[in-house]
Amino acid sequence: MPKEGLIAFCTFYDNSNSEQLKPSQIDRFDVCYKQTSALTRLHFKLKKNAEDNSLEKAFSITLYPNSAFIIPLSTNRLYTHEIRPSALGVEQIPIRMGYVVRCSNLEAMHIDNQTYIKENDNYIKLEKMTPELQEELRNSYYEENMSEKVVEYGKIHFSMNSGDYEKPIF
Repeated sequence: MPKEGLIAFCTFYDNSNSEQLKPSQIDRFDVCYKQTSALTRLHFKLKKNAEDNSLEKAFSITLYPNSAFIIPLSTNRLYTHEIRPSALGVEQIPIRMGYVVRCSNLEAMHIDNQTYIKENDNYIKLEKMTPELQEELRNSYYEENMSEKVVEYGKIHFSMNSGDYEKPIF
């Protein structure tokens, strides 16, 4: 993925297990049981190979309901990230659905029931994703998040989103 790409953490919760939860007194977007947040957090930890001493060593972001937290992929290369559920018991927290979106600066075009991506002024047919390609990409995501290595993704001419293969609705 190019360094100017984005990664978005989209979060939704259902209302199950929310009968005992009340709005936080210190964070208007949070819900708590007594003083403990029921929401999931995204924890970032600076990778050992980061050379900028002015960067925060670690920080956390609350994943609020119906929210998107967006960071550049360059930040993702500096920090590992981990989803941390609430400290409350499973029966006290709402069920979270999270969706991670990675975007790049590639232009796409849909012509004659086929999607193409523009790369170096050429249009390349968007390939169907195979289980092998999906596994390889997921392994690259994991390696980039958990190690200090700069992962080279190579050419990715497929999408994990089936909607990318369909005609856009305007």
